[in-house]
Amino acid sequence: MSGSLRKVLTLGLVLVLFASLFASAAGVLGLVRNYLWNRSEREGLAMINGASRFLERQETRPKRPSVLKRPNVSNRARNWKRFQRGPGQLLLVKNGILTFGAEDEERDWTGIVEKIRPGTHRVEYDESQWQVIARPIHSSTADLVVAVLPWSPSVRLIRALLLYQVLVSLGVLAVALVVVSYFSARIARPLEELKEKTGSVGVGSVEELEPSAVSEIAQLQSSFLDMSQRVEQAMASQRRFVADASHELKTPLTAISGMLELLQTRQDMEPEDRKQALSVAKKEADRMESLIADLLLLSRAQAKRSGEQKSFQLSELVAEQVETLRVLFPNQKFVLSGDTEVVHTMNPAAFSRVVRNLMENAARYAGGEPIEVVFLEDKETVGLSVKDAGPGIPVEKQDQLFQRFYRTDSGRARAEGGHGLGLAIVKALVEEGNGQIECLSEVGKGSEFRILFQKA
Repeated sequence: MSGSLRKVLTLGLVLVLFASLFASAAGVLGLVRNYLWNRSEREGLAMINGASRFLERQETRPKRPSVLKRPNVSNRARNWKRFQRGPGQLLLVKNGILTFGAEDEERDWTGIVEKIRPGTHRVEYDESQWQVIARPIHSSTADLVVAVLPWSPSVRLIRALLLYQVLVSLGVLAVALVVVSYFSARIARPLEELKEKTGSVGVGSVEELEPSAVSEIAQLQSSFLDMSQRVEQAMASQRRFVADASHELKTPLTAISGMLELLQTRQDMEPEDRKQALSVAKKEADRMESLIADLLLLSRAQAKRSGEQKSFQLSELVAEQVETLRVLFPNQKFVLSGDTEVVHTMNPAAFSRVVRNLMENAARYAGGEPIEVVFLEDKETVGLSVKDAGPGIPVEKQDQLFQRFYRTDSGRARAEGGHGLGLAIVKALVEEGNGQIECLSEVGKGSEFRILFQKA
Protein backbone atom coordinates (compact mmCIF):
# COMPACT_ATOMS: atom_id res chain seq x y z
CA MET A 1 0.00 0.00 0.00
CA SER A 2 2.79 2.39 0.94
CA GLY A 3 4.68 1.56 -2.25
CA SER A 4 1.61 2.33 -4.32
CA LEU A 5 1.06 5.54 -2.40
CA ARG A 6 4.63 6.63 -3.05
CA LYS A 7 4.28 5.87 -6.75
CA VAL A 8 0.98 7.73 -6.97
CA LEU A 9 2.34 10.77 -5.12
CA THR A 10 5.57 10.82 -7.16
CA LEU A 11 3.86 10.25 -10.50
CA GLY A 12 1.07 12.70 -9.72
CA LEU A 13 3.36 15.53 -8.66
CA VAL A 14 5.77 14.94 -11.55
CA LEU A 15 2.89 14.92 -14.04
CA VAL A 16 1.55 18.16 -12.56
CA LEU A 17 5.00 19.71 -12.82
CA PHE A 18 5.45 18.40 -16.37
CA ALA A 19 2.07 19.82 -17.39
CA SER A 20 2.99 23.17 -15.82
CA LEU A 21 6.34 23.28 -17.61
CA PHE A 22 4.73 22.25 -20.91
CA ALA A 23 2.05 24.92 -20.59
CA SER A 24 4.67 27.52 -19.65
CA ALA A 25 6.92 26.56 -22.58
CA ALA A 26 4.01 26.57 -25.02
CA GLY A 27 2.91 29.97 -23.74
CA VAL A 28 6.41 31.48 -24.02
CA LEU A 29 6.94 30.07 -27.50
CA GLY A 30 3.55 31.35 -28.59
CA LEU A 31 4.29 34.83 -27.24
CA VAL A 32 7.72 34.93 -28.88
CA ARG A 33 6.36 33.72 -32.24
CA ASN A 34 3.50 36.24 -32.17
CA TYR A 35 5.89 39.04 -31.26
CA LEU A 36 8.30 38.20 -34.10
CA TRP A 37 5.47 37.73 -36.60
CA ASN A 38 3.77 41.01 -35.66
CA ARG A 39 7.05 42.93 -35.71
CA SER A 40 7.89 41.58 -39.17
CA GLU A 41 4.34 42.30 -40.33
CA ARG A 42 4.63 45.92 -39.16
CA GLU A 43 7.84 46.33 -41.16
CA GLY A 44 6.20 44.82 -44.24
CA LEU A 45 3.14 47.07 -43.90
CA ALA A 46 5.40 50.12 -43.61
CA MET A 47 7.07 49.11 -46.88
CA ILE A 48 3.71 48.56 -48.58
CA ASN A 49 2.22 51.84 -47.31
CA GLY A 50 5.19 53.85 -48.55
CA ALA A 51 5.09 52.19 -51.98
CA SER A 52 1.30 52.56 -52.22
CA ARG A 53 1.45 56.29 -51.49
CA PHE A 54 4.22 56.71 -54.07
CA LEU A 55 2.15 54.92 -56.72
CA GLU A 56 -0.89 57.03 -55.92
CA ARG A 57 1.15 60.24 -56.34
CA GLN A 58 2.57 58.96 -59.60
CA GLU A 59 -0.93 58.34 -60.93
CA THR A 60 -2.00 61.92 -60.17
CA ARG A 61 1.01 63.57 -61.84
CA PRO A 62 1.03 64.51 -65.58
CA LYS A 63 2.81 61.78 -67.48
CA ARG A 64 5.73 62.67 -69.69
CA PRO A 65 5.71 60.99 -73.10
CA SER A 66 9.44 60.32 -72.99
CA VAL A 67 9.16 58.43 -69.68
CA LEU A 68 6.27 56.33 -70.93
CA LYS A 69 8.08 55.39 -74.11
CA ARG A 70 11.44 54.53 -72.62
CA PRO A 71 11.37 54.17 -68.82
CA ASN A 72 14.72 54.42 -67.02
CA VAL A 73 15.09 51.05 -65.22
CA SER A 74 17.87 52.14 -62.88
CA ASN A 75 15.95 55.20 -61.71
CA ARG A 76 12.80 53.13 -61.13
CA ALA A 77 14.74 50.60 -59.06
CA ARG A 78 16.18 53.36 -56.92
CA ASN A 79 12.71 54.83 -56.38
CA TRP A 80 11.27 51.51 -55.12
CA LYS A 81 14.24 50.35 -53.06
CA ARG A 82 13.99 53.35 -50.82
CA PHE A 83 10.79 51.84 -49.34
CA GLN A 84 12.48 48.57 -48.31
CA ARG A 85 13.11 47.95 -44.57
CA GLY A 86 15.93 45.76 -43.39
CA PRO A 87 16.20 42.38 -45.12
CA GLY A 88 12.73 42.66 -46.61
CA GLN A 89 12.06 42.80 -50.37
CA LEU A 90 9.39 44.92 -52.07
CA LEU A 91 7.66 43.38 -55.13
CA LEU A 92 5.14 44.84 -57.59
CA VAL A 93 2.84 42.48 -59.46
CA LYS A 94 0.67 43.42 -62.47
CA ASN A 95 -1.69 40.83 -63.96
CA GLY A 96 0.29 37.98 -62.38
CA ILE A 97 3.60 39.29 -63.74
CA LEU A 98 6.39 40.64 -61.57
CA THR A 99 6.97 44.28 -62.62
CA PHE A 100 9.47 45.11 -59.87
CA GLY A 101 11.72 42.78 -57.93
CA ALA A 102 13.13 40.72 -60.76
CA GLU A 103 16.18 43.06 -60.78
CA ASP A 104 17.25 41.74 -57.33
CA GLU A 105 20.85 40.60 -57.64
CA GLU A 106 20.66 38.12 -54.72
CA ARG A 107 17.53 36.13 -55.58
CA ASP A 108 15.11 35.61 -58.48
CA TRP A 109 11.63 36.39 -57.13
CA THR A 110 9.79 35.42 -60.31
CA GLY A 111 8.86 31.96 -59.00
CA ILE A 112 7.20 33.30 -55.85
CA VAL A 113 4.54 35.23 -57.73
CA GLU A 114 2.30 32.17 -58.18
CA LYS A 115 2.24 31.63 -54.38
CA ILE A 116 1.20 35.18 -53.57
CA ARG A 117 -2.37 35.98 -52.49
CA PRO A 118 -3.83 39.06 -50.79
CA GLY A 119 -3.28 39.20 -47.02
CA THR A 120 -0.50 37.99 -44.74
CA HIS A 121 0.73 34.41 -44.96
CA ARG A 122 3.81 32.21 -44.76
CA VAL A 123 5.43 30.87 -47.93
CA GLU A 124 8.25 28.39 -48.50
CA TYR A 125 10.43 29.46 -51.43
CA ASP A 126 14.01 28.85 -52.46
CA GLU A 127 14.59 26.50 -49.46
CA SER A 128 13.60 29.23 -46.99
CA GLN A 129 10.50 30.43 -45.24
CA TRP A 130 9.12 33.91 -45.91
CA GLN A 131 6.41 36.12 -44.51
CA VAL A 132 4.46 37.50 -47.46
CA ILE A 133 2.18 40.54 -47.13
CA ALA A 134 0.20 41.47 -50.23
CA ARG A 135 -2.16 44.41 -50.62
CA PRO A 136 -4.26 45.14 -53.73
CA ILE A 137 -3.87 48.58 -55.34
CA HIS A 138 -5.43 50.34 -58.34
CA SER A 139 -2.52 51.55 -60.44
CA SER A 140 -1.28 51.26 -64.00
CA THR A 141 2.02 50.02 -62.62
CA ALA A 142 0.81 47.24 -60.27
CA ASP A 143 -2.37 45.64 -58.94
CA LEU A 144 -0.54 44.03 -55.96
CA VAL A 145 2.08 45.59 -53.70
CA VAL A 146 3.96 42.78 -51.93
CA ALA A 147 6.41 42.81 -49.02
CA VAL A 148 8.48 39.61 -48.63
CA LEU A 149 10.34 39.29 -45.32
CA PRO A 150 12.57 36.42 -44.20
CA TRP A 151 10.88 34.14 -41.63
CA SER A 152 13.55 31.40 -41.46
CA PRO A 153 15.72 33.30 -38.88
CA SER A 154 12.68 33.62 -36.63
CA VAL A 155 11.94 29.91 -37.05
CA ARG A 156 15.53 29.07 -36.07
CA LEU A 157 15.24 31.32 -33.03
CA ILE A 158 11.97 29.65 -31.98
CA ARG A 159 13.49 26.18 -32.44
CA ALA A 160 16.53 27.15 -30.37
CA LEU A 161 14.23 28.50 -27.67
CA LEU A 162 12.19 25.28 -27.81
CA LEU A 163 15.32 23.15 -27.42
CA TYR A 164 16.39 25.31 -24.48
CA GLN A 165 12.95 24.91 -22.88
CA VAL A 166 13.06 21.13 -23.38
CA LEU A 167 16.53 20.82 -21.82
CA VAL A 168 15.61 23.04 -18.88
CA SER A 169 12.34 21.15 -18.37
CA LEU A 170 14.12 17.79 -18.39
CA GLY A 171 16.59 19.10 -15.81
CA VAL A 172 13.80 20.47 -13.64
CA LEU A 173 11.87 17.19 -13.94
CA ALA A 174 14.95 15.18 -12.94
CA VAL A 175 15.50 17.34 -9.87
CA ALA A 176 11.77 17.29 -9.12
CA LEU A 177 11.69 13.50 -9.38
CA VAL A 178 14.41 13.20 -6.73
CA VAL A 179 12.83 15.80 -4.45
CA VAL A 180 9.29 14.44 -4.85
CA SER A 181 10.51 10.88 -4.26
CA TYR A 182 12.18 12.01 -1.04
CA PHE A 183 9.16 13.87 0.29
CA SER A 184 6.65 11.22 -0.84
CA ALA A 185 8.73 8.65 1.05
CA ARG A 186 8.59 10.85 4.14
CA ILE A 187 4.84 11.21 3.78
CA ALA A 188 4.28 7.49 3.14
CA ARG A 189 6.57 6.24 5.92
CA PRO A 190 4.27 7.18 8.82
CA LEU A 191 1.28 5.82 6.88
CA GLU A 192 3.15 2.56 6.35
CA GLU A 193 3.86 2.40 10.07
CA LEU A 194 0.22 3.22 10.74
CA LYS A 195 -0.81 0.33 8.48
CA GLU A 196 1.48 -2.07 10.32
CA LYS A 197 0.24 -0.90 13.71
CA THR A 198 -3.37 -1.31 12.59
CA GLY A 199 -2.82 -5.05 12.55
CA SER A 200 -1.79 -4.86 16.21
CA VAL A 201 -5.05 -3.29 17.39
CA GLY A 202 -6.82 -5.75 19.62
CA VAL A 203 -3.77 -8.04 19.76
CA GLY A 204 -1.32 -5.79 21.56
CA SER A 205 -1.19 -2.21 22.74
CA VAL A 206 -0.08 0.53 20.34
CA GLU A 207 1.81 2.93 22.55
CA GLU A 208 3.60 5.28 20.16
CA LEU A 209 4.20 6.16 16.52
CA GLU A 210 6.96 8.14 14.86
CA PRO A 211 5.43 11.61 14.59
CA SER A 212 4.94 12.91 11.06
CA ALA A 213 5.94 16.40 9.97
CA VAL A 214 2.67 16.68 8.01
CA SER A 215 0.01 18.06 10.34
CA GLU A 216 -2.87 16.09 8.79
CA ILE A 217 -0.96 12.80 9.13
CA ALA A 218 0.08 13.73 12.68
CA GLN A 219 -3.59 14.31 13.52
CA LEU A 220 -4.43 10.95 11.93
CA GLN A 221 -1.75 9.29 14.05
CA SER A 222 -3.12 10.94 17.18
CA SER A 223 -6.66 9.83 16.34
CA PHE A 224 -5.41 6.30 15.63
CA LEU A 225 -3.62 6.13 18.98
CA ASP A 226 -6.74 7.35 20.76
CA MET A 227 -8.84 4.80 18.89
CA SER A 228 -6.42 1.96 19.62
CA GLN A 229 -6.41 2.87 23.30
CA ARG A 230 -10.21 2.91 23.37
CA VAL A 231 -10.31 -0.44 21.57
CA GLU A 232 -7.79 -1.89 24.02
CA GLN A 233 -9.77 -0.53 26.96
CA ALA A 234 -13.00 -1.88 25.52
CA MET A 235 -11.50 -5.30 24.92
CA ALA A 236 -9.92 -5.33 28.38
CA SER A 237 -13.28 -4.31 29.84
CA GLN A 238 -14.98 -7.05 27.84
CA ARG A 239 -12.48 -9.65 29.05
CA ARG A 240 -12.93 -8.42 32.62
CA PHE A 241 -16.68 -8.44 32.18
CA VAL A 242 -16.67 -12.04 30.90
CA ALA A 243 -14.38 -13.13 33.71
CA ASP A 244 -16.43 -11.34 36.39
CA ALA A 245 -19.74 -12.50 34.95
CA SER A 246 -18.47 -16.06 34.80
CA HIS A 247 -17.33 -15.80 38.39
CA GLU A 248 -20.61 -14.26 39.54
CA LEU A 249 -22.67 -16.88 37.71
CA LYS A 250 -20.45 -19.70 38.92
CA THR A 251 -21.29 -19.10 42.57
CA PRO A 252 -25.09 -19.57 42.33
CA LEU A 253 -24.68 -22.36 39.79
CA THR A 254 -22.33 -24.19 42.15
CA ALA A 255 -24.79 -23.78 45.03
CA ILE A 256 -27.73 -24.98 42.92
CA SER A 257 -25.71 -27.93 41.58
CA GLY A 258 -24.65 -28.85 45.11
CA MET A 259 -28.19 -28.76 46.47
CA LEU A 260 -29.52 -30.84 43.57
CA GLU A 261 -26.74 -33.37 43.97
CA LEU A 262 -27.49 -33.57 47.70
CA LEU A 263 -31.17 -34.17 47.02
CA GLN A 264 -30.30 -36.80 44.44
CA THR A 265 -27.85 -38.76 46.60
CA ARG A 266 -29.77 -38.58 49.85
CA GLN A 267 -33.13 -40.10 49.13
CA ASP A 268 -33.85 -40.51 52.84
CA MET A 269 -33.32 -36.85 53.64
CA GLU A 270 -35.54 -35.43 56.33
CA PRO A 271 -38.39 -33.25 55.03
CA GLU A 272 -37.01 -30.23 56.89
CA ASP A 273 -33.53 -30.70 55.37
CA ARG A 274 -35.04 -31.22 51.93
CA LYS A 275 -37.04 -28.03 52.31
CA GLN A 276 -33.93 -26.11 53.35
CA ALA A 277 -31.94 -27.48 50.39
CA LEU A 278 -34.69 -26.48 47.97
CA SER A 279 -34.86 -23.05 49.60
CA VAL A 280 -31.13 -22.53 49.09
CA ALA A 281 -31.39 -23.65 45.46
CA LYS A 282 -34.34 -21.31 44.86
CA LYS A 283 -32.51 -18.40 46.47
CA GLU A 284 -29.43 -18.93 44.31
CA ALA A 285 -31.59 -19.34 41.19
CA ASP A 286 -33.30 -16.03 41.99
CA ARG A 287 -29.94 -14.43 42.50
CA MET A 288 -28.71 -15.73 39.15
CA GLU A 289 -31.91 -14.53 37.47
CA SER A 290 -31.41 -11.09 39.03
CA LEU A 291 -27.81 -11.01 37.83
CA ILE A 292 -28.78 -11.93 34.27
CA ALA A 293 -31.53 -9.31 34.31
CA ASP A 294 -29.04 -6.68 35.48
CA LEU A 295 -26.57 -7.69 32.78
CA LEU A 296 -29.23 -7.42 30.09
CA LEU A 297 -30.34 -4.02 31.42
CA LEU A 298 -26.74 -2.80 31.46
CA SER A 299 -26.22 -4.04 27.91
CA ARG A 300 -29.38 -2.30 26.66
CA ALA A 301 -28.44 0.92 28.45
CA GLN A 302 -24.96 0.97 26.94
CA ALA A 303 -26.53 0.35 23.52
CA LYS A 304 -29.02 3.18 24.26
CA ARG A 305 -32.03 0.87 23.92
CA SER A 306 -33.52 0.92 27.39
CA GLY A 307 -36.99 1.93 26.16
CA GLU A 308 -39.31 4.70 24.94
CA GLN A 309 -38.56 8.23 26.09
CA LYS A 310 -41.22 10.40 27.70
CA SER A 311 -41.37 13.72 29.51
CA PHE A 312 -42.08 13.53 33.29
CA GLN A 313 -41.58 15.32 36.59
CA LEU A 314 -38.58 13.96 38.43
CA SER A 315 -40.22 14.39 41.82
CA GLU A 316 -43.18 12.12 40.94
CA LEU A 317 -41.00 9.10 40.14
CA VAL A 318 -38.73 9.82 43.12
CA ALA A 319 -41.78 9.87 45.43
CA GLU A 320 -42.90 6.47 44.08
CA GLN A 321 -39.48 4.97 44.83
CA VAL A 322 -39.48 6.51 48.31
CA GLU A 323 -42.76 4.70 49.10
CA THR A 324 -41.28 1.40 47.92
CA LEU A 325 -38.07 1.82 49.92
CA ARG A 326 -39.98 2.65 53.10
CA VAL A 327 -41.25 -0.92 53.04
CA LEU A 328 -37.71 -2.29 52.79
CA PHE A 329 -36.23 0.26 55.20
CA PRO A 330 -39.07 1.20 57.61
CA ASN A 331 -36.79 3.17 59.94
CA GLN A 332 -35.16 5.20 57.17
CA LYS A 333 -36.24 8.81 56.61
CA PHE A 334 -36.16 10.42 53.13
CA VAL A 335 -36.27 14.21 52.69
CA LEU A 336 -37.16 15.79 49.30
CA SER A 337 -36.18 19.42 48.66
CA GLY A 338 -35.37 21.86 45.89
CA ASP A 339 -37.42 22.59 42.77
CA THR A 340 -39.86 19.67 42.70
CA GLU A 341 -41.37 20.90 39.39
CA VAL A 342 -38.34 20.10 37.23
CA VAL A 343 -39.11 18.05 34.10
CA HIS A 344 -36.91 15.86 31.90
CA THR A 345 -37.37 13.57 28.89
CA MET A 346 -36.00 10.03 28.99
CA ASN A 347 -37.26 6.51 29.65
CA PRO A 348 -39.25 6.76 32.94
CA ALA A 349 -38.45 3.17 33.95
CA ALA A 350 -34.74 3.86 33.44
CA PHE A 351 -34.94 6.97 35.63
CA SER A 352 -36.84 5.04 38.32
CA ARG A 353 -34.08 2.40 38.30
CA VAL A 354 -31.44 5.12 38.67
CA VAL A 355 -33.20 6.67 41.65
CA ARG A 356 -33.95 3.28 43.23
CA ASN A 357 -30.32 2.16 43.05
CA LEU A 358 -28.93 5.42 44.43
CA MET A 359 -31.40 5.71 47.31
CA GLU A 360 -31.14 1.99 48.18
CA ASN A 361 -27.34 2.26 48.30
CA ALA A 362 -27.66 5.35 50.50
CA ALA A 363 -30.13 3.58 52.81
CA ARG A 364 -27.74 0.65 53.26
CA TYR A 365 -24.94 2.92 54.44
CA ALA A 366 -26.81 5.86 56.02
CA GLY A 367 -26.86 4.32 59.50
CA GLY A 368 -30.37 5.59 60.20
CA GLU A 369 -29.55 9.21 59.36
CA PRO A 370 -31.96 11.02 56.95
CA ILE A 371 -31.28 10.74 53.21
CA GLU A 372 -31.79 14.02 51.32
CA VAL A 373 -32.88 14.15 47.70
CA VAL A 374 -32.39 17.62 46.23
CA PHE A 375 -33.84 18.57 42.83
CA LEU A 376 -31.60 20.86 40.73
CA GLU A 377 -32.16 23.15 37.74
CA ASP A 378 -30.26 25.91 35.98
CA LYS A 379 -30.24 27.40 32.46
CA GLU A 380 -28.74 24.34 30.80
CA THR A 381 -29.34 21.36 33.10
CA VAL A 382 -31.85 19.64 35.37
CA GLY A 383 -31.19 16.84 37.82
CA LEU A 384 -30.97 15.79 41.43
CA SER A 385 -28.53 14.76 44.12
CA VAL A 386 -28.83 11.98 46.69
CA LYS A 387 -27.00 12.75 49.97
CA ASP A 388 -26.38 10.45 52.89
CA ALA A 389 -24.53 10.79 56.19
CA GLY A 390 -22.84 7.42 55.96
CA PRO A 391 -19.16 6.53 56.41
CA GLY A 392 -18.13 7.99 53.07
CA ILE A 393 -16.00 6.53 50.30
CA PRO A 394 -12.19 6.77 50.22
CA VAL A 395 -10.80 8.90 47.39
CA GLU A 396 -8.78 6.01 45.92
CA LYS A 397 -11.99 4.00 45.45
CA GLN A 398 -14.16 6.72 43.94
CA ASP A 399 -12.74 6.33 40.41
CA GLN A 400 -13.80 2.67 40.35
CA LEU A 401 -17.32 3.12 41.73
CA PHE A 402 -19.04 2.91 38.34
CA GLN A 403 -17.15 -0.12 37.07
CA ARG A 404 -19.04 -3.39 36.66
CA PHE A 405 -18.82 -5.86 39.55
CA TYR A 406 -16.93 -3.39 41.72
CA ARG A 407 -17.83 -3.35 45.43
CA THR A 408 -16.43 -0.95 48.00
CA ASP A 409 -17.30 -3.51 50.68
CA SER A 410 -17.19 -6.92 49.01
CA GLY A 411 -18.22 -9.01 51.99
CA ARG A 412 -21.20 -6.87 52.93
CA ALA A 413 -22.41 -6.58 49.34
CA ARG A 414 -22.36 -10.34 48.82
CA ALA A 415 -24.13 -10.96 52.10
CA GLU A 416 -26.91 -8.59 51.04
CA GLY A 417 -27.17 -10.16 47.59
CA GLY A 418 -25.49 -7.37 45.56
CA HIS A 419 -23.69 -8.04 42.31
CA GLY A 420 -21.66 -4.86 41.99
CA LEU A 421 -23.66 -3.76 38.95
CA GLY A 422 -25.89 -1.13 40.56
CA LEU A 423 -23.78 1.97 39.96
CA ALA A 424 -22.58 0.70 36.54
CA ILE A 425 -26.26 0.45 35.52
CA VAL A 426 -26.93 3.91 36.97
CA LYS A 427 -24.08 5.46 34.96
CA ALA A 428 -25.16 3.76 31.71
CA LEU A 429 -28.81 4.81 32.12
CA VAL A 430 -27.86 8.40 33.02
CA GLU A 431 -25.58 8.71 29.98
CA GLU A 432 -28.33 7.26 27.79
CA GLY A 433 -30.58 10.06 29.08
CA ASN A 434 -28.01 12.67 27.98
CA GLY A 435 -26.69 13.21 31.47
CA GLN A 436 -23.66 12.79 33.71
CA ILE A 437 -23.18 11.47 37.23
CA GLU A 438 -20.47 12.25 39.75
CA CYS A 439 -19.68 11.21 43.29
CA LEU A 440 -18.72 13.72 45.98
CA SER A 441 -17.64 11.90 49.12
CA GLU A 442 -15.40 12.32 52.13
CA VAL A 443 -14.61 9.66 54.68
CA GLY A 444 -16.62 10.19 57.87
CA LYS A 445 -18.85 12.88 56.29
CA GLY A 446 -21.09 10.91 53.96
CA SER A 447 -21.53 10.78 50.19
CA GLU A 448 -23.42 12.69 47.51
CA PHE A 449 -24.26 11.36 44.06
CA ARG A 450 -25.17 14.21 41.73
CA ILE A 451 -26.95 13.67 38.38
CA LEU A 452 -27.29 16.45 35.78
CA PHE A 453 -29.20 16.06 32.49
CA GLN A 454 -28.82 18.44 29.57
CA LYS A 455 -32.04 20.27 28.74
CA ALA A 456 -33.54 19.41 25.38
